[in-house]
Amino acid sequence: MFKVKAVAAVAMALAAAGAAQAVQVDYRGQVLLAPIYLTTGGYSTNVKVVNHDTTSAVKAKLVLRSQKHSQECRDVILYLSPGDVAEVDLTANSNAKHATITSTDDSLLSGLDGTTPIFASNRAYSSVTSGANLLPTEASTADTCAVGHIEVIGAYRVSGVVATDAGNVTVRQGMTKGDLYKIFSSDAARLRALNPSLATITSENVNSLSAVVDLHNASGDSTSIQATALRSETTVVDLISNRAGNVPFDVLTSAETLIGLGWLAGLDSLANIEAALGTTVLSSVYQKAAGQETNLIMTFPTRYRYLTSRTALTYAPPFQSNGSYAYTVESFDNFENSRQVAGCFESPCAVGTQSFISDEVNYIVTAGINNFFFADKGWFRLTLTPAVSAGAPGSGRAASVLGYTHRFKGQQSVVNELVR
Repeated sequence: MFKVKAVAAVAMALAAAGAAQAVQVDYRGQVLLAPIYLTTGGYSTNVKVVNHDTTSAVKAKLVLRSQKHSQECRDVILYLSPGDVAEVDLTANSNAKHATITSTDDSLLSGLDGTTPIFASNRAYSSVTSGANLLPTEASTADTCAVGHIEVIGAYRVSGVVATDAGNVTVRQGMTKGDLYKIFSSDAARLRALNPSLATITSENVNSLSAVVDLHNASGDSTSIQATALRSETTVVDLISNRAGNVPFDVLTSAETLIGLGWLAGLDSLANIEAALGTTVLSSVYQKAAGQETNLIMTFPTRYRYLTSRTALTYAPPFQSNGSYAYTVESFDNFENSRQVAGCFESPCAVGTQSFISDEVNYIVTAGINNFFFADKGWFRLTLTPAVSAGAPGSGRAASVLGYTHRFKGQQSVVNELVR
């Protein structure tokens, strides 16, 4: 489990605010990051998002991002009443680059009959991830929405008695989603105008969300991943941008919601996120005896914020210009013997002993890599090396990384976080 840790802000704008600010990492917060979803290889994925606040309702956005370059495949808006849980299923689609999203949960809006909202409990929600938002060079990069990673973003919360153009609504456990729609379909600025004394119509400190991602395989294997949560305890260190609007199907005023507000624009909360999630060393145990296997899940959830050209597919440090990230591995057996693994694990690779992880979401099957783990069981240490480039704001900065082992014994498996 991640230890909750406060990270001092580094941007000059924060210093000017006159107080130290912090981003914290835990399992409950405003921005949830799940390292992987799978709809290929016999896998399907179930996502559950919980609002732990039993007095406030939250409008949240669930985003599916592509495997290679983290393009937004599809977003789904969640209408979470106090103490609510939303459930979504991701399954294979006839188009191999897409995933199918379905739900019968009343936290999802399926559509409108005139002006009347229809939620998924009455009309099942079904949608397909779109290849239209992938990079123009999709064919050459083989990017896909059938595999990717998940963001859940708490846009804002409301509580108490809220005046709307459709009448007053009391926010409480057990409230109807029709009443919640009256609030969340109104423009946020209009809500504030109607409720000048209601301070809890706020986009700050939406720290009540958690998520669990379940991976199911047709073979019978089933395993779970608890999403990592980011939260800010202040109104200055903001975690997301482009969240202002409040219309039925989105919370956006521009193309997409991005984590790390104000990157290269004054308020550098991306640096705060990297300070909270970034690391250069990850480790865990492994097993590879007969019938056993240990694979790695490695996801860089903020890498897309360093993409400098969507056509040339170039990145800024701490990533290499092609978006890859350098690493080496040293594995140990149970008798303290060790061996450092050299060579190329994930293409493209440079000459030398370092290896490079190439994508935003990486599932590394270690059995196909000679001597990745040299003994039947033991532990390993993976060292990450950020790129350095003079003058680049992210030069030498440890990138945010979500690292896990996926260990199999027969047809059953378990996912564990890597120790940082």
